[in-house]
Formats: sequence, C-alpha cells, structure tokens
Amino acid sequence: MNHRLCVAVLLCQLLAALACERQPQPSNVGAGDEPNVEADTAAIRAVWKEQEMVAYNNGDVDVCADTTADGVFIPENSPPIVGQSAIRSYCRSLFDENVFDVNPIIDELVVQGDWAFAVGTWRGRVRPKGGGDWTEIENGTIAIYRRQDNGAWKLARAIWNSNKPVD
Repeated sequence: MNHRLCVAVLLCQLLAALACERQPQPSNVGAGDEPNVEADTAAIRAVWKEQEMVAYNNGDVDVCADTTADGVFIPENSPPIVGQSAIRSYCRSLFDENVFDVNPIIDELVVQGDWAFAVGTWRGRVRPKGGGDWTEIENGTIAIYRRQDNGAWKLARAIWNSNKPVD
C-alpha cells in the first residue's frame, strides 16, 4: 500500500472513531441550532495561516506553542514531540537555528463536531540563522485541531514530511 493511501486510511479511521464518540455540543451551537461550519472553518484557517505560519516566519516560540493544546508534533524522521512544553522546546531550538519564510496552503479542511483535520502544504524557504543560502522547502502536512472549552480551535496533532526528493 502506498504512503498516501495509508495516511488516507488512517485519517478515515480516526474520523470514523471521532464521529462515533458522543460529542459535546460545540460552543457555537445553541439549542436547535446547527453547527456553524463556515465560522469553524474560518477560525481554523486563521490559526493555520495567521498564527502558526506567522509564528514560524517571525521565529515566535510563544505563539507557536500557544497554538497547540498539549498537542503532538510528528516531524519527518523524528520521534513524536509530545505536550506543550516539549513543543515549546522544539520551536525554540528550531527558531534559534533557522529563519523561515513559508506560506501555508490548505487543500482540504473537514470539521466534525469539536474536531477537525486539515491537509495541506507549507511552501517556502529556510536558511541558517548564522547566514548562508536559502533552501527551498515544501512539506506536506496533516493537522488535527480540537475545539477548546472557550470555543477557540487549537492544534492537537500535526504530522509532516518533505515533498522534495532526498538527494
């Protein structure tokens, strides 16, 4: 089974399991109202583009860590990074060593109750903070978001890999 098919199957299984759980009413749903998927989608896109990517482009450890909710990052060729404290340390190390200029593209975004997933790409460039040439990057990513008690969406899980072939 190819890699993309495996990821698609795993996502389907995750969403099926989430759909079968008894979900609490989303915070934007009143008695008799339908979920406001359009508002949820806009909020998640804002977290992805206006918070996560701005944090990377500005090297902002606090914003990067604050977009997560005791989440899990699974970078390419690395063990999982679990919890906000570990994510903060990971971001600090990443930003201490590198400068980023990235742009996120969401190809698919699905909201299911208090959970959502986004599939997309980060395109841009990175260079060592001490100087040197920019390197073009393109990472495929799957991000899973969870609605918080206050209604805000935060990143719960993220997995990514390079779309560029290894030389």
